[in-house]
Order: sequence, then C-alpha cells, then structure tokens
Amino acid sequence: MLGKNHMQHRFELVVFDIGGVLVNTVRSFEEAHERVGLPFPPPSDPEFEARSAAIPRRGIGAIYSERYFMLFADASQGVYTAAEVRRISEASLAEEYPGIGSVFDALEAVSIESAVLGNTNDAHWASFFPETPDEPKFPTLTRVQHRFASHILGVEKPDSRIYQHVELATGHSAGRILFFDDRKENVEGAHAIGWTAELIDYTGDTTAQLLATLRQHGVVD
Repeated sequence: MLGKNHMQHRFELVVFDIGGVLVNTVRSFEEAHERVGLPFPPPSDPEFEARSAAIPRRGIGAIYSERYFMLFADASQGVYTAAEVRRISEASLAEEYPGIGSVFDALEAVSIESAVLGNTNDAHWASFFPETPDEPKFPTLTRVQHRFASHILGVEKPDSRIYQHVELATGHSAGRILFFDDRKENVEGAHAIGWTAELIDYTGDTTAQLLATLRQHGVVD
C-alpha cells in the first residue's frame, strides 16, 4: 500500500510565476520611482520614452542590468543618474506575500516538485536567488527545486518556447504541469500548449488563492 507521501497525483510539477504570485512587486515605473523618493512625477516626454524603449531588452538577456542603467540614464539626458535608475529597479521588488511558505509546506508534504518561471532580468534574479543566501530577502524562493528565467533563456512568456523548455528540462509532460501566473496572456500561453494554468489576482491574498486551487485540483489536502 502506498504511503500518503507517495500517492499518485495527476500533477507532478507545480510552476509559479514569481512577481505577483510569490513576491509582491511594484507594478509601474511611476510607483517604483515614488518608492525611492525621487522627484515625482517622472518625466512624461515622448522623446524620452522613445529613447528608453530603444534600449536592448534586459528581460530577454540582450543586455546586462548595469549597462541598461547607464543607457537609461543617458536616454534621460540628465534627469537620472545610473545609480538612480538602479535604485528604481531595486524598488520594484517589495517582499514575499504573507504566508507563502505554507504553499511549499503543502507541496513538500506530498512530494510534488516545484518550479518558478519568470519574465525577469539579471538584477532581479540576483535578488531572488543570491549567490550567498545567508539572509535572503525572499527566503521561500530558496525552496524552489527548478528555476527558469526569461533573461537566461532568451525568450519571455507567453512564447510557447519558454514553456516547452520547462518540459524538456524537468522531464514532465504538459498534462502533468500546473501553472500559476498573474497575467492573463501568460496563462493563455500555457493553456495553448496543454498546461493546466490558473490566473492569480495579485491584489488579493495570493497564498489563499494558491492553496485553494491546489486543493481544488487534488494536489494537496
């Protein structure tokens, strides 16, 4: 007879987006700008926006963050220094959602694998997963077994290739994966390749939503 921790489940891998699901993040440049105490509001110059939009995208690894900060400062033509742009970037990461560790307690109790799949960049990834995690800012993330990021893979959600990479790297088929994201387009992209995907409301209690949905799908008790 199989023990409780070895019961058969439909899902073998639960994949989480990071920002808006596990970690509370600032949703706009303006809000991050305000959090660091810089003069508000930020400039709303269409030419500045066009110049900044032309900078290579760090979300797909086309540029490292330190270089991005310098180019963004240059594009602002004196409005920002590179150090200020770095501070704005850092301010977009707040804290883990309350109680999020209980989600991993529940998964570990039934031996279900976990993964994160984020559209992110090298600077934020270093905050999520520091090389010397003695006092990590996001301690629950250290419990994640598989880690996937757009800036490393060179492609962002909802491109089907990023989901397929997760399947190949983990050895789990689409029908065995349950995915949580706070953006509708990413949920739809996962659905399109056969994943079971659920939308999380980042403005609510994400821990309660995750646990309720895991129970609904019979993943945890």
